[in-house]
Amino acid sequence: MLLQSTAPSVYSQEHRHAQVVNLEPEALDCPLSEPGMANLETRRAALEMYRSLAATKPESHRSGLAMSLDEMAKVLWTAGRPEEALETAVEATDVYRALASDSPELYRSLLGRSLIAQGQMLLDSGRRADAMIATQEAVGIYWKLGPR
Repeated sequence: MLLQSTAPSVYSQEHRHAQVVNLEPEALDCPLSEPGMANLETRRAALEMYRSLAATKPESHRSGLAMSLDEMAKVLWTAGRPEEALETAVEATDVYRALASDSPELYRSLLGRSLIAQGQMLLDSGRRADAMIATQEAVGIYWKLGPR
């Protein structure tokens, strides 16, 4: 009986999340007056949904949080918000690092990809030394993974 009473709320939250991730307009109230704002606000809503899901069930939703953070970083960068983009990219890398620590075979390559993106943002922001550190860590990860 308990399972039946909790399933609809979990389903509806996850269903709404799926709508947000798939950019279904009925899932959000986004201001559409400013170009690019709809995508930024949609991604922000998806990110907050993943934060909520990851807080309640991290084993199932931390990877979604990392992907959402990665996407948000790209959207923020494109929207001309490099500081926010870099903070978000660093957070994504931190989540991927934790995931790779728990399940290296599943998440090491995604950690490497996240580090490459972070390195590119750092380089484009004029932080060459920091970019080199992130990129070198990514190369080390890919080196250990070997050819595919």
